[in-house]
Amino acid sequence: MTTPRIISLIASILLISACVQVQENSTQASRLAVSAVQDMPANFEQGSTFAIVPIKVEHQRYSDEEVDGAYHIYANAITQQMIDRGYTVVQEPKIAKIWVRFALVLEEDVSDATIAEKFGVVPGLPHTDGLEKGSFLVAIEDAEQMQRVWRGAAQGFVHEELPVNERIARTENIVSQVFKQYQPK
Repeated sequence: MTTPRIISLIASILLISACVQVQENSTQASRLAVSAVQDMPANFEQGSTFAIVPIKVEHQRYSDEEVDGAYHIYANAITQQMIDRGYTVVQEPKIAKIWVRFALVLEEDVSDATIAEKFGVVPGLPHTDGLEKGSFLVAIEDAEQMQRVWRGAAQGFVHEELPVNERIARTENIVSQVFKQYQPK
């Protein structure tokens, strides 16, 4: 499998929100559910530093190279969302004020029940035979207080057949939809 294949798989998946939004499109395969929850007020000043901290889950179907490619595309989209909100990226989590943790999971590897138990929020996109459901989970944490500030998630269906440029655009859209739910106070 190629890196674009895993990217499209994960790009179809979004994260967690207190308000669940389901985008109804022309086909079941195009559906996207998004949910997020604010855990505590975020008191981050403009220019605060952040670091991306990926959390990798073992995937049964995809190689490490494919998974790394998908994580790279999501990390880039997350980085842009944080920069657009006035934060400054750093590569070393130890010096960051904000940690942005994220994971990409497939339904066959991690069930909705496990996501609910471990992460606390599931968008609730129903299983559909013949389609592979994936989830994008993201959390913003105050690195100094070691407390989670916000969580978001998206679920959608994997589209392995998409060309790389469409997978990247889809990933950017998914991340954007989840981050629309992040409203720092």
